[in-house]
Amino acid sequence: MTLKTGPILLLALALFFIVAPWVNAHGIDVIAWVEGDKVLTESYFSNRNKVIEGNIKVFGPSGEQLLEGKTDADGVFSFKIPQETDLRIVLESAMGHRAEYVLKADEIMGKSLSKIRKERGGPGFYEISVGLGVILGLTGLTLYFRNRKRKSILKKEN
Repeated sequence: MTLKTGPILLLALALFFIVAPWVNAHGIDVIAWVEGDKVLTESYFSNRNKVIEGNIKVFGPSGEQLLEGKTDADGVFSFKIPQETDLRIVLESAMGHRAEYVLKADEIMGKSLSKIRKERGGPGFYEISVGLGVILGLTGLTLYFRNRKRKSILKKEN
């Protein structure tokens, strides 16, 4: 790698890791949990922005639609438990985005939100690698411009 191609390659890598999260920002997700006699859903895009006015449809185990509604400004929709069986919760938002969550009957019978979130896990490999890539890319850019500035100062002194 020559002196000129190194910074260009570093800049290209930095741009890739900075832009990558926005490329995947089109996905949506929905989670659901039980609190008392209600099911609460939370809907969000892959960049963690809330899905506002998303259509939620709830289906029973045989595929019949039990109810429907819209998410609020916080991406939340709640409803009374229609039946103590598996519920398929479908989220649809603008431009054809769609996500599903199956709330199992045993979750309806007493599983807590903390258990569901533990099962879903925290940030995955992709989120962690993008974060590290952004940090390394910005560090590389900072070092590149500092070194460039030092070289220009040294040339002026000579």
